[in-house]
Amino acid sequence: MRPKTTHRKLLKSSVIIGASSVLGVLFGFVRNKVAAEVVGPIGLGLIGIYRSLITTASAIAAIGFATSGVRSLANAAASHDRVALRTSWLALWIGTTALALIGGGIFWIESGTISQQLLGSVKYTQDVRWLSIGVVFTVIAGSQTAKLNGFRRIGDISRVNVVSALCATILAICALLVMGRHGVDAFVIAAPVCSCVVAYIYARRIRVGDASDVSLEFTSVVSHWGALAKAGIGIMVAGVAAAGGGLVVRAVVERTLGGVALGQFQAAWTISMTYVGYVVIAMATEYFPRLSTVIADKPAANNLVNEQLEVALLTGGPVILGMLALAPWILTVLYASNFDAAAAVLQWQICGDVFKVASFPLAYVMLAKGASIRYIAAELIFIVVLMGITWFGVPRGGLAIAGSAVLVAYIIYFLSTYYVARKLIAFRFTRESAMALALLAVAAASEVSIADVHAREGVVLQMAIVVAVTIYCVLRIARLAASDDVSANRVIAVIQKFLK
Repeated sequence: MRPKTTHRKLLKSSVIIGASSVLGVLFGFVRNKVAAEVVGPIGLGLIGIYRSLITTASAIAAIGFATSGVRSLANAAASHDRVALRTSWLALWIGTTALALIGGGIFWIESGTISQQLLGSVKYTQDVRWLSIGVVFTVIAGSQTAKLNGFRRIGDISRVNVVSALCATILAICALLVMGRHGVDAFVIAAPVCSCVVAYIYARRIRVGDASDVSLEFTSVVSHWGALAKAGIGIMVAGVAAAGGGLVVRAVVERTLGGVALGQFQAAWTISMTYVGYVVIAMATEYFPRLSTVIADKPAANNLVNEQLEVALLTGGPVILGMLALAPWILTVLYASNFDAAAAVLQWQICGDVFKVASFPLAYVMLAKGASIRYIAAELIFIVVLMGITWFGVPRGGLAIAGSAVLVAYIIYFLSTYYVARKLIAFRFTRESAMALALLAVAAASEVSIADVHAREGVVLQMAIVVAVTIYCVLRIARLAASDDVSANRVIAVIQKFLK
């Protein structure tokens, strides 16, 4: 008998998280637009490096506590064990706070070395010191969002996305307008500070018992740190490798092609890494906790992975193809007219996003299974391919190679995650999920081919592909929704009513 589907729940969470994430992405683009106008491509490239520094340092400091904490909280909540739930939360909260302070302190102390080794000059030392604030708040924010994720507070997560993005946008823009180039630090740390504060406000509303009704010893919290660290070390290593690899790629572009080219690359990279963020966030908030509770049941896990894979491709596909068709205009609108050289880079990166979206449901199988070594291996394969192609290709083929490197890296990453998922849960694609992936891959390849031949004039043909695929996706989403009770999902119900 076929396991009960969860398409409606996945669709509902995707719609809720998607709407909030789209607003967050739009706010982010507003920030980047102002930055592009105020500090230009060179300043934007510096912003990208500063963000990568915070991301790398935060990944090291947090040692994966946030992601492993989601799994721990979700399992404890599913078992209705109040003691385990309380222990998991206190271990996560105390642990991440201590790690945040330690990581931020080390980052501050070593700011001179970081500036010299990664930025090529000690003149950036003061800037790097200020970035330590971003490290502290990023790590602490991880525990707050993990709490919301573990309890599947989809609505609260959506509110955090919107409110924090709005506050960060206001603060970041004010910093640049008032201080100009000297406001870059404030511009970069505005987002982690706002995310942490807003997430804390919502997360504190979730009661996880108190000392009067739960017997808890400090030793149990300490022992739980070991479990969190063991599960999170793979996430930390993978995160550091990814962030460090991003720094290497940027360094290669900057040293080979110059600061302006780095700004062009950063513009394309920012768009490609954020515009389908709603799909990834939906997976982390709804899919990952749910997968963690059924991962021991291979048929149920297979069913859930395939459903998430198809939903992710159906909801993200039209956006990916639309961005691919309009890449040159999007760069001009979101940044400035002098960023059009990044169009080719962006188009290659967007093609890679088809396989990125398809890979993530498979990658979460490793996290839910606690297969840290395999997760690290898959992430390292991705970053090694990306760095290798960039290192050898950019000096010979120019900036566009940095974009095609992303596509090749994500294809190989997809194959590696698929291989591991087969080993862990005997994963097999359903006909529907395989068809969705094949459709988007062929459509994206067709759009790139048209752009190479007809450049901007081919946008009509590209948009025809976008419309055709979008119609298919909407029809398929409506059919999936029809297979379940849609009373709780008004968006899908409206689509169904419109199609009747």
